Amino acid sequence: GASGLGWTVVKLVVFGVKVAGFILFYMLVRWTIPRFRFDQLMGLAWKVLIPLALANLLLAMVVLTFISQYWVSGTMDALRSQMGSVAATPATNQLRASFDRLHRISVNLELAVLVAGLLALFFTSRIPRNAP
Repeated sequence: GASGLGWTVVKLVVFGVKVAGFILFYMLVRWTIPRFRFDQLMGLAWKVLIPLALANLLLAMVVLTFISQYWVSGTMDALRSQMGSVAATPATNQLRASFDRLHRISVNLELAVLVAGLLALFFTSRIPRNAP
């Protein structure tokens, strides 16, 4: 990779441009959107933002499940049919290495779906203390 003083200067300039862009965006939002009262802000959070966050979690769960079930599992089935028996294929075989890599990806995808589902369950089952 690139190194040296020139590369450090480029990184600092890029970081400065990102900071300036964020500050400009923040200022534009503050200038254009009126200030919310606290009760309006809480209503927006409970009625709009939390349901959107839960919908986002559910969408992520569906997408990850489809990737796992249709892309990863299909590729694993094709590799399994080429190898015959997975257990009898040595770990040094290229097909076995690809199969093991896809298996790790599949496990991680399903773990992500499980965590997202548990988060959705946690956030939907909590009862607020001072509910109106």
